[in-house]
Amino acid sequence: MLKRILILTIVAVLWLAIGQEAEADWLNGWDKRIKLTIDHNDITSGLSYFPILIHLSTSSGRNSDDVSCVFDELTSNTNRKKIAVTKSDGTTQRYVEIEKWDDPNEQAWLWVKVPDISWAQDTVLYLYYDKNQADNTTYVDDTNIGNSYKVWNDGGYNYFKGVWHLKENAAGTGTADLYKDSTSNNNDGNDYVSATGKSGKIGDAQQFDGIDDYVDLPGISFPSGNSPRTVCFWINDVPSTNNHYIFYYGKASVNNRLSICIVNTAGGKLMATAYGNDWDTGYVLPTGVWKHVAFTFDGRNIQLYIDGSFEASTAKTYDTILDKAYIGCHGDKIAFFEGMLDEMRLSNTARSAAWIKASYESEIDHLLDFGSEEVAPNNAIFFGIDF
Repeated sequence: MLKRILILTIVAVLWLAIGQEAEADWLNGWDKRIKLTIDHNDITSGLSYFPILIHLSTSSGRNSDDVSCVFDELTSNTNRKKIAVTKSDGTTQRYVEIEKWDDPNEQAWLWVKVPDISWAQDTVLYLYYDKNQADNTTYVDDTNIGNSYKVWNDGGYNYFKGVWHLKENAAGTGTADLYKDSTSNNNDGNDYVSATGKSGKIGDAQQFDGIDDYVDLPGISFPSGNSPRTVCFWINDVPSTNNHYIFYYGKASVNNRLSICIVNTAGGKLMATAYGNDWDTGYVLPTGVWKHVAFTFDGRNIQLYIDGSFEASTAKTYDTILDKAYIGCHGDKIAFFEGMLDEMRLSNTARSAAWIKASYESEIDHLLDFGSEEVAPNNAIFFGIDF
């Protein structure tokens, strides 16, 4: 009898120790979680303060995993902030921006800041969800609300000068600050778009009619002179005989500007234009499909990346003075863009090839692996005995 009690005591102590160890890497009070793994094979160099996309659906990540269990637990859009994302220790939380949460269709698009992503080994995160929790607004919120802007704060450097998901539906010409900037810069865009938003590459996107649609960015402070910069976006172009501008900043009617446009008289090629210093990239943009485009400028060279891969480069200088900025037209309110745009981002640094590749892989939902649902280890049962 004493021997049996001793054995059970030893088992109980060991099991409790195991349980305590498990509790140490579990966010206190949260009921369920899923392990997220960033595949290092798609990371060519270490990245710091990188915004990663978490797309939740019945077919998510590299392996088309079904993570509908998150929606089964939370049950409604109103519970969308009852989530948390932590680093690999399971307890240190990361900031999260909810771009869109669509419970009826079991889809959500979240942006999460990851301070360090390794190229040598996988990086692990945990997604917690629990309908009985209070809204986790210290770390999680909607676009342009609360602390969600910290997703785009690059460790205090604030390289992001503007991030527009372009998910808003047009509310009528002249609506101020409709197109929300996700960063702390609050460079919200004024609405001059008659078309309505559509399903985009990531969540929703904005359609431009090619006639008079554009977004005015009146408050933006973007690098001038020969300062480094990056402009990147998703584009779905439509067949057109007209030249049309995707992004413009500079002085209207003055030969001092930098723009990105499609010149159809040159066979639909992407151009980086500045007076007397235009660059024909030679890349013909296909129509009717989504393409990820990134232009970087380091003060001496401008480079083009398509779908995360280097496409072309040339030595250029752009001594630009900022006066106004637009998405979807030239500064003289001509050459309006026709097609859809999504995820327009401006940075005051020349993003690396590794950053651009990882952005593309993340945004096509090819960077993450999703684990199975885990339940908090609250009550341990061993050999049918509840300790």
